[in-house]
Amino acid sequence: MNQAEIIIKTLGEFIVMIITGAFLGFVFDIFRSMRRAVKQNKVKVNNGSVLVQDIIFLLVTFVVLVLVIYGINGGILRAYIFIGCCAGFITYFMIASPVFGRLCFGVFYIIVKSIVITFKLIRKLLCSVIKIFAKKHKK
Repeated sequence: MNQAEIIIKTLGEFIVMIITGAFLGFVFDIFRSMRRAVKQNKVKVNNGSVLVQDIIFLLVTFVVLVLVIYGINGGILRAYIFIGCCAGFITYFMIASPVFGRLCFGVFYIIVKSIVITFKLIRKLLCSVIKIFAKKHKK
């Protein structure tokens, strides 16, 4: 390989890592939006579920990074790989996150709100059924 081919290959790897960083920023926005939607709907969440979400995010991030790095250059770690990933992550949060973050939050808010309303209706229905059976068994 001559010098020009090496530079083009390296530049291509850098661009792929910028895209990967932006994708990971989007995945982070999804997780963050899910948490906000649950919190806004006043659903009680214990620390264990937050820990599980964090572990899932870290595993997804790790798998994506390993697969991409292995796919673009055989798993060789270089500084520009990490710089590109960070640049993509930061760029996503500066440009796209305000739009996609709100969109993701809106979708998850509606989903969580629907689930909460459904569970409340089921609980009311079950309580009514229990009261009816309790009155019949008292007589």
